[in-house]
Amino acid sequence: MIDNGRKDDPQALAESLVGEPPAAPREGEGSGPCGAAVEPGIAGRTAWTLRVQTGCDEPCSYCIIPATRGRPRSRRPEGVLAELERVVAGGFKEVALAGVHLGAWGRDLHPPMGLADLLRAVAGRDLPVRVRVSSLEPMECGEAVIDLLASDARFAPHLHLPLQHASDRVLAAMRRPYTLDAYRRLVDRVRSGCPTRRLAPT
Repeated sequence: MIDNGRKDDPQALAESLVGEPPAAPREGEGSGPCGAAVEPGIAGRTAWTLRVQTGCDEPCSYCIIPATRGRPRSRRPEGVLAELERVVAGGFKEVALAGVHLGAWGRDLHPPMGLADLLRAVAGRDLPVRVRVSSLEPMECGEAVIDLLASDARFAPHLHLPLQHASDRVLAAMRRPYTLDAYRRLVDRVRSGCPTRRLAPT
């Protein structure tokens, strides 16, 4: 069994499987998929997923993630930007910012930050890459995030806003912190505020 804090450590994974450290990487190997170096054209791919957050402490009645992933933990903005620059230098044209609970990014940092702060920092680097925001909980898709996605062409005109159910009664039983009407108003806000970029939930 691997502690949550070491799940990103390839050595910890290898030791848990075979009981001994892995062999040293050969020349040209790196931290890309399956140990491949971050370079143009890994398996023909041009898009990269950059995990900036893990863990969740939402009390949803149906979900085991808080028990398996632990409390929210955010990657510091300087680490995110360094990784973004490394991936862009490797030739990737699109990067998706991802997390177990992406909208919680930054809350555990000192001082606390928000996802909009990270997006502003990413935009400030002016790198030749399209940045996509992966699945975002409705209650965390605030005005600042919408405005950034709508106004800056570096961000993909895309939002994935999960809706677990269309019944307020069921949402309440799930302990989801929003209603169907709140979700509908959010979608209307996205569509009305971003008509030129065709930013719409999928």
